[in-house]
Amino acid sequence: MPSSPSHPGPREGEAVSSFALGVTSSLAASALIILAASLWSGRTRTLLASLASKFLGGNYAAQWPDRHSSERTFQKEIHRAKWLIYCGSRGNEFQRDAFRELLADRPRSSSVGVKILLPDTADPRGRSWCALREKELAFDPSFRGATLATQIATTLKVLEGYAEQGLVEVRTHAEPHFARIVLTDKALFLSAYSDGRHGRDDAVAMFTCESVAYAAMKRYCDQIWSESRPLEPSTIEGGASDEPSSAPP
Repeated sequence: MPSSPSHPGPREGEAVSSFALGVTSSLAASALIILAASLWSGRTRTLLASLASKFLGGNYAAQWPDRHSSERTFQKEIHRAKWLIYCGSRGNEFQRDAFRELLADRPRSSSVGVKILLPDTADPRGRSWCALREKELAFDPSFRGATLATQIATTLKVLEGYAEQGLVEVRTHAEPHFARIVLTDKALFLSAYSDGRHGRDDAVAMFTCESVAYAAMKRYCDQIWSESRPLEPSTIEGGASDEPSSAPP
């Protein structure tokens, strides 16, 4: 007699259920991402993209079209940070509201550790980087000659007083630089610089501290810090000069 059809055992049933759930989850997350990309609302797009990333077990947190759009979340992260590392180009944002809580308005009781890395314009390699970046900013007529180096020197002069008070540690480096990197103990804010666009107009992506991007940028900044040099008068004065500095590396 023909045998009756076999029924799946408990384990097989569980495997099928798990597979079906996995497919359904992937489809749902993909749908969220597609929907997020199609919406005009930046806040809604960021929220849905974040939810989709978490649903898939990812560590992407949010994205904004420019730096200004990210400032509210950025300041919230600064407020709860235990430490912060900044690696950027001009650093002129230290003279604005985004960092007031860590600088001008910082309470004496605050124990937040702040490390700041800026290009070393007294080092020939650092000047080469500044020259390259100025070519990328040639669309702006204010960037010509040593404008960028002068602005970096101004920022370093502003930060010198905060460094003397022990509020921040400032160092300069001559390593290749491609982005504005801000790390806290909780998150990474990353903006890749573009040719023909100011850094403030580049998109900002936020990653959690569990992400691969966070680990990579943290290691990158730690390595640069170990090879950088502390802030000193020759470093600041070198920004406006076209002659190599005689200061030791």
